[in-house]
Amino acid sequence: MSTVVDPSRARVLFSADLIATAVRDLGERISSYYGDGEVYMVALLGSSLFFAADLCREIKSPVEIDFLCISGYGSSEEDGGEVSVVKDVQGDLRHRNVLLVDVVAESGLTLDFAMRHVMSMGPASLRTCVLLDCADMRLADVSVDFSGLVCPSAPFAGYGLDLNGRLRHLPYICDASDLA
Repeated sequence: MSTVVDPSRARVLFSADLIATAVRDLGERISSYYGDGEVYMVALLGSSLFFAADLCREIKSPVEIDFLCISGYGSSEEDGGEVSVVKDVQGDLRHRNVLLVDVVAESGLTLDFAMRHVMSMGPASLRTCVLLDCADMRLADVSVDFSGLVCPSAPFAGYGLDLNGRLRHLPYICDASDLA
């Protein structure tokens, strides 16, 4: 029997309106950067699904979207566990302008792995975009090209981020430490 998680007990960190504003701003900055050039968006599944969908609608440049699913095993990625590809991109990235999208960059280990993986496919360029940038938590030496909201690390839930597989559907992001 599963435990019901009541999100109304959690403190809202980023409202749906604030998220929408940040996504719009990111779309404008990315559109300005790429101009009329095509953007090949590679979104990291599963947390970035909602963010990537909203973001690609805000980008005025032509966008093609693909997905990459990577997973840690053994110890968690946050404590240096191994990371592997579960589902690879389907398209040919050679000579494409790739925008790697994730909803949050905390330790940077996942983003670092994904960047190295994508670079091995020979794109013309690679830029990164995250909604939540927790730069103070970086373990890997990665930089984010486009970030929406700078924040301290917390156990997040909502807007694609889950708590034990739940709460991805919430239109806002809350502090999941109140729910654990």
